[in-house]
Amino acid sequence: MSAHAPELRRLFAFLDGRLPPRDQLETRVHLEACPACRAQLDVLRRTRGALRELGERMPVVPPQNPNAEAKLMQEVARRGAPGTRVQWWWLPVTAGATLLLALLVLPRLRGASAGGEPVTETVAPGPEAPAAEGDRVATVVALRGQVEDGVSAEALHPGKAGDDLPGSAVIRTGGDGEARLALAAGGEIALGPATTLVLPPDAQGVLRLDGGTIDVHVTPRKEGERPFGVETAVARIEAIGTRFRVVHAAGATSVDVSEGKVRFVSLPSDEEQLVAAGKAARVDGSGRVAEIPAGSTLVAVAEAPAEAPEAALTPEPPAPAPEPPGEAVEPGEVEVPIQVTRARGTIDGARVRARVSRQRGAFQSCYADYMMRVAPQPVRVNAKFIVLDDGSVGSIDVNLTVEDPTLAQCVERVFRAIEFPRPQGGPARVFYPIDLSP
Repeated sequence: MSAHAPELRRLFAFLDGRLPPRDQLETRVHLEACPACRAQLDVLRRTRGALRELGERMPVVPPQNPNAEAKLMQEVARRGAPGTRVQWWWLPVTAGATLLLALLVLPRLRGASAGGEPVTETVAPGPEAPAAEGDRVATVVALRGQVEDGVSAEALHPGKAGDDLPGSAVIRTGGDGEARLALAAGGEIALGPATTLVLPPDAQGVLRLDGGTIDVHVTPRKEGERPFGVETAVARIEAIGTRFRVVHAAGATSVDVSEGKVRFVSLPSDEEQLVAAGKAARVDGSGRVAEIPAGSTLVAVAEAPAEAPEAALTPEPPAPAPEPPGEAVEPGEVEVPIQVTRARGTIDGARVRARVSRQRGAFQSCYADYMMRVAPQPVRVNAKFIVLDDGSVGSIDVNLTVEDPTLAQCVERVFRAIEFPRPQGGPARVFYPIDLSP
């Protein structure tokens, strides 16, 4: 995605869950494979957060006005993106008499404002300022795979066990990453792969799940205290009980309760549902709340069974005989196996396996969408494709054990988004089976 206005409008709509379900899913998959696009989304998200913090002090962008939002982002690109916990200045950026946009600019990065006077004389510490001990909201207890954390999305660094995270900190897991946090207010949160979580400003605040999966075990709050909460772009979950899972993917949010109960609120429609233990519910982009089968939020990209028959591939003449299957996958390394046969060239099977493993979160998004649309049932994916000389995917054939063109197209998009290692001696043929199961 580039930074021109139509793409910005699409990102704004994606951020709000306003795209059609299929477009939401396509955008989600694209973001999994595009670091530059994720960075752009972070800028938009910070801009939205800053505008919300501004409250009633000045006019803000009218909701669902993509042209106004695109204009705002042009100014952000020109003057610098807003940050958090800093002094905000404002600047009108449209000429229309009916619309005044509030643009917030960092004085510490841009110096004196060209468009007005400071709103207040007090400047809060910048995001790099160390947090006091009392500001700790969570601690990283354990992690594996790719995990980053930091005081903001722009200041992420490789995470490590023992990291104390202050209010408004961000923690993000990669396609092979997992992390477990201990909350200062009591309880634990486990982050699944391809998850982005923003901590609340204080220990009693509401967490924001921008995407992915979290498992929550919270200590019940005392009477009179704010309930523990998780918020996504389309839903808010308030914990009355103690254990539940939240998944936000493809523009929809699902909750699955294993102990106690939660209050599940649709932000677009204000519809509310009480979800008890053993039950699950979902809010889609339109704001509709619906009960779904318990366990529908559980997504696994699993290793294919050892006894599964190998697909027969006939090499193109005068191709050599097929190479033997690659080495066995180590537990916890990559959860999908691969076998490579030659068309005219050869390719490093271990490196192909690693590239696909990084997109585990994208495959999970595809399957989560399928379970929400159809049913939580196992699906076998058999993908056959050609890796071209430049590492891109040429022809590809995705076969499923279920009849679902949307899932097949989503899986194909994930494979095509991967930049594979360049084969030696010409294009190489790859067979890649994946088991998706609830």
